Amino acid sequence: MWALADMVKHYERERWRKQFGTEFTGFSEGRPVRLTWRERTVGHVCVGNDPFGLHLECQKIVRLDWVWLRSKPAGPA
Repeated sequence: MWALADMVKHYERERWRKQFGTEFTGFSEGRPVRLTWRERTVGHVCVGNDPFGLHLECQKIVRLDWVWLRSKPAGPA
């Protein structure tokens, strides 16, 4: 299990360097950021538009991918 955790940390640093062009800090604009494997929305399909332009049924199109997850900023201690 520790080997998998090390692989994820390495991949996280590599992706950070590629996307942000800096050394990995784990923070962006004062908010903690981490790379996670989860669903990423790539689009949606809407069915049944009424005359007023409201969406009656929408379905998200998702795929599993590595996603940068930004947490809320840490509050005062």
